[in-house]
Amino acid sequence: MIESTIDVRSMKIIKTIVIVLGGLILLAIGVFTLFTLTYQRITNEGSMIADKQCLNVNPLIIERKNSYIKSTTLMLAGGDPKEYWAEQERYVALSKKYMAAQDAWLQEQKQLMDRWDYQLIVPQHVKDAFRYQYISREADMEGARALVQIFASVGDQERQKQLAQIILDEHKKQDAADKAYSLIWDTAPKNDIRMRFIKIPQTTCPAENFNIPDTDDLFKPKVPAGDGPLQTSIKDKEI
Repeated sequence: MIESTIDVRSMKIIKTIVIVLGGLILLAIGVFTLFTLTYQRITNEGSMIADKQCLNVNPLIIERKNSYIKSTTLMLAGGDPKEYWAEQERYVALSKKYMAAQDAWLQEQKQLMDRWDYQLIVPQHVKDAFRYQYISREADMEGARALVQIFASVGDQERQKQLAQIILDEHKKQDAADKAYSLIWDTAPKNDIRMRFIKIPQTTCPAENFNIPDTDDLFKPKVPAGDGPLQTSIKDKEI
């Protein structure tokens, strides 16, 4: 009789343990599924924002840099002042379009990065990488803004000196952020199990939008051709 009572109690305890363990396992599966689905949704949103950078901003970056190269080539070659200033005005106009598009992208990216689900779900190394990417693109934009202002402040040497320092500071900030971004991905965990359940959407951006021309010290202010035929025009011109 006593043994029978003990057996009944043991079975109840075992049954309770099984139910609790089963509940914990189901809870873990549910949490993992919710985590995975949320991470996939954030990944999809991030990919859409990344495509907006490539589709809306990169073409302006490419066109702007090509204009910069052309205007610099004209300046260093001592070309026709009218042709130089026509290209310079085009460069300034493209820079303003680029800044507007980049600023819109940064705002949208920041909204995603500041969200509670992004902060909770996204792995720390991924958050750090995108934070440095954000810093780099913001510095690029602010350097462009200062460079445009330099062209608009011809004759004000003190203001141009201040703007030149801003450009150099933003260039250093961008360079440091780019290096930190690359280092994170170079040293990122290789066996992150979470990534096995996440699918990165295929980009809709054409390959040519990734073909951004190289420029030498793009945001370091260039000294106008001091002894060339453009000297008088540069001093007198206001943009």
